[in-house]
Amino acid sequence: MNSALVRGALELRSPGFTTVGIRQDLPALRPESAATNLTASRLHRRSFIADASGVGTTILVAHDVELFPHFGVGRLPLTTPLAQ
Repeated sequence: MNSALVRGALELRSPGFTTVGIRQDLPALRPESAATNLTASRLHRRSFIADASGVGTTILVAHDVELFPHFGVGRLPLTTPLAQ
């Protein structure tokens, strides 16, 4: 999973880019919520939204930096949380 996200992010990278990695299907995610969280994420170079249990990540966002995913059980990325 991590290597696939890194490869995809590198393929699509361009100046002024924002990369969003979503680990799983999020059927309850609404466009308004996504827009709100992406706007809030601009305050940080990397940020994430934790899963409901608070030990994993559902969405990882990187602005003008590499995505640097570290998905796995109990492995929250070293970034700034957007919401919990």
